[in-house]
Amino acid sequence: ACNKRATTTTTTTRGKQSLMVLFVVLQQESAKLEQEQEQEALLKQKIVNKIRSDLSPRHIPDEIVKIDQVPYTLSGKKMEIPVRKILLGTNTTPNPSAMRNPNSMKFFVDYYYHHISKRGE
Repeated sequence: ACNKRATTTTTTTRGKQSLMVLFVVLQQESAKLEQEQEQEALLKQKIVNKIRSDLSPRHIPDEIVKIDQVPYTLSGKKMEIPVRKILLGTNTTPNPSAMRNPNSMKFFVDYYYHHISKRGE
């Protein structure tokens, strides 16, 4: 089974529409694609069930997305605000020299352009 290591949640609002996305980093990766997709679907359902039972159905994210890494500052803080700004389409990216893992932001920029920006079309 895959265990979650780190998560970050962001909500974006475009006009009156909002989108809550839960980004999850997994500890273990499966070698087989079919097995990985099956495990990912099971994990998403477990996450939804846990949120529903511990919080409420209104806290269930619209999307649960697996990511390779959460962006961190050099001091070890999650970069949730810069991620939120990227997902809101503000065209701002943090200074890479202030990040522990600057390549991690590319995923969020790509996610915005391929998934979020196209929702309003």
